[in-house]
Amino acid sequence: MKWFLLLALIFLVGVYLSRRTVAGSSQHTGPGRIKLVITVKDQEPWVEGFVRKLFYCIHNKSGLDVVIVDDFSYDRTPDILKRLARVYPFKFNTCGSCAQETDFAGVLHFDVRGLSGKDLLDAPLFYRLSHLNEGKSQLLSK
Repeated sequence: MKWFLLLALIFLVGVYLSRRTVAGSSQHTGPGRIKLVITVKDQEPWVEGFVRKLFYCIHNKSGLDVVIVDDFSYDRTPDILKRLARVYPFKFNTCGSCAQETDFAGVLHFDVRGLSGKDLLDAPLFYRLSHLNEGKSQLLSK
């Protein structure tokens, strides 16, 4: 009888751990995740404000994976993005050609190269992301 109870306990612990592992992995790679890829280039004076506004708008949604790709900037844009990647949850790549070669099926891709100042900070990207906050009171999110 002791062996049966011990085997049953081991089986239940195994089932619990396997379900916990599956649940944890679905949070990171499940079908409900949205991948957002943003391509930037030579936007040193404005890229920090852009990233901060981006994460303010999405409120660090757990279902959103953000990747910012630098297209071989000649200014300090990559340095600023590396610093911000330590603060905000996004992946940073410096391969500009990767963004052009990537298959964007099921991925939101925004190319903000060439935008500067107010045009960058008011990019159409923010309008497209506004649906993530639907149903929330605007008074509470400000």
